[in-house]
Amino acid sequence: IMVGNVFFGIIPLQRKFVKAINAGELPDAEGLRMAKLRSTHNNYFTLPVLFCMISNHYPFLYGHRYNWLILIAVCLITAAARQFFNLRHKGIVKPGILVGCAALFVALMGAVQWDSLRAQAQLGAVQLSDLEAMTLINTHCLGCHASTPSFPGMTAPPLGVILTTLDAVRLHKDKAKVVLAANYMPLGNLTGLTPEQRQQLVQWFGQLQ
Repeated sequence: IMVGNVFFGIIPLQRKFVKAINAGELPDAEGLRMAKLRSTHNNYFTLPVLFCMISNHYPFLYGHRYNWLILIAVCLITAAARQFFNLRHKGIVKPGILVGCAALFVALMGAVQWDSLRAQAQLGAVQLSDLEAMTLINTHCLGCHASTPSFPGMTAPPLGVILTTLDAVRLHKDKAKVVLAANYMPLGNLTGLTPEQRQQLVQWFGQLQ
């Protein structure tokens, strides 16, 4: 949207403006108004774009089942926060805007955490045996985390983490639990690990001795 505003809105209107000035004519007032409007739109998109640029560091967000809804909420909140800075440039300071945005962020964080805890509670007493857990690991993890990975283009296990045996899994159980709970692994969930299987593995890693 920002690129479209620039290339299809601001730049063409800017060229018309320069052409009119060079010809000694008055610029089209409507064109100037539209260019200003497109620029204002891009101004409100700056914080949402920054969030999108760093969001790949937060798999618990982009890996969430409602990731699209979280993205919309964050974009709306950050765009609203931009209003505080726009007003401050005009000498108008309204800290209530930032306070409200911070409160909405906290509410969003709470909703994400609540959904995660609810999903865990729904599993109830369902627990994996070591054999069942290793079967899931073999299916969803060993493409990369084997001594000789089978994943295309991968010649060695990432960070040297090998999960081919139960003893090897024990060495990495704490890290494995974290990356599974955060939806970081499997990368892009290319192996199709279901949310139920993920939660079961997280529980299993937490209980593994």
